[in-house]
Amino acid sequence: MWYIVYYVVNPLTDELQRIRIKFNRIKNKGQRRQLARDMMRQLNDKLESGWNPLISGNERKTFTPLTVALDDYLKIKGKDSEENSMREYRSLAKFLRNFLADFHLTPELPVNQFSEDIAAEMMESLKLSNIGPQTYNNYLRRLKTLWNWFIEYKYAKRNPFLGFKRYPKKILQKIRTTLTRDDRKALFDLLRNENNNYLCICLLCYYCFMRPKEIVLLQVKHLNLNKQFVFVPGTIAKNDKDSVRTIPDAAMPFFKKLPLSGADPEDYLFSWTNEWLFRPGKTQCISRYLARYWNDYVRKKLGWGLDKQFYSLKDTGMTDMAGYLALPLVQGQADHSSLAITSIYIQKKMDVQEQIRTQARSFTE
Repeated sequence: MWYIVYYVVNPLTDELQRIRIKFNRIKNKGQRRQLARDMMRQLNDKLESGWNPLISGNERKTFTPLTVALDDYLKIKGKDSEENSMREYRSLAKFLRNFLADFHLTPELPVNQFSEDIAAEMMESLKLSNIGPQTYNNYLRRLKTLWNWFIEYKYAKRNPFLGFKRYPKKILQKIRTTLTRDDRKALFDLLRNENNNYLCICLLCYYCFMRPKEIVLLQVKHLNLNKQFVFVPGTIAKNDKDSVRTIPDAAMPFFKKLPLSGADPEDYLFSWTNEWLFRPGKTQCISRYLARYWNDYVRKKLGWGLDKQFYSLKDTGMTDMAGYLALPLVQGQADHSSLAITSIYIQKKMDVQEQIRTQARSFTE
């Protein structure tokens, strides 16, 4: 009795299982031996390619190691995603790889064996770590989205994160206050002497209501000092529309001090340097570095609490401007799609009426 015998890993038990093929149908022993050798060579080739007879064709991809599936995910996403998005995808992939290592899970763990129990350990470890509710929600959203991608591309059959709930909105209420006249003067005095470039970044947020991502993507050619405006192309704007933001007279002396002499028009207006100088240059600054400089330097230097955030500049600027300009003009400067949005943005502060009455036009008054 002739048999061809080989072993494969049973995906359900993770143990080797013997496969035996009876091979007696050919009477001529010479021909039987030759055909047996041919079959063994074919089996070896298939086994080396990852084939497993215990896994059906539809399920085979679900046994791809998670680390390999993550590499495939980044490769496919890299074909049509912006760098900021890719940075987020790479960060999530690194987080998952670190989780496997920290919890002593094999890097060869198949995607289909990343169970609800493992997902529960991950989400529990996030809740116990030093992160806030919003960051937790961001992780949960990104993980759900990743596994939906795995399902779409046949790496998984189910999403182990579907049963987990986000923190409710009432817990996510942002603690962010506007800057008082004294706050603005202290900020102005600090940056005027130590970092005029970052002062201009603050003024773009305060007067022009620009978002950090838009600011770091501005190029030298987008700043027109003669006509006192900043052009925000739709390619970098949140709403994908071109807009023009006016720079008021009160801010012009500081923009004129920007080191623009010799700068290439294609340079980033506020590029990245390890010295946190935000000068014109070739290297794009990451948007979160604007908040990091605020948190690590400005807030500590001025002794401010967590309620005074970089985005407080935008809240304050919009509220202030509504005190001396008609709402349609504020809407245009903010590039809002409707007056309703502008009104909501301004009226969300409980003391808005007092601020509108008392706060002056100049940044330092």
